[in-house]
Amino acid sequence: VLAISEVLQNVNGDTDSALFLSNSMPVRDAEFFLYPRSSSPSGPSDVAVNRGASGIDGIISSAAGYADSSDNPTTLVVGDLASLHDLNAFHTIARSSVHT
Repeated sequence: VLAISEVLQNVNGDTDSALFLSNSMPVRDAEFFLYPRSSSPSGPSDVAVNRGASGIDGIISSAAGYADSSDNPTTLVVGDLASLHDLNAFHTIARSSVHT
């Protein structure tokens, strides 16, 4: 919870940013820390999530694709287990012509 609160605090003031959340706790934590919003809008301009068979397969690849299609800097909030399920994404990203 401490890590996501720090990430969201850094992203919260930047309205020209995107946030990509892994499933389960990152979504719940973001909902707790991001909403309800005050009358003045703050926080990321876009928030996206990935929902797969079990929700964690391919999360890094999905976030990289989302970041590539976004015009804004994108922050991924992901846990250790979900990242282990998609470690090969770093190899693919490193070898691709597009670096996000």
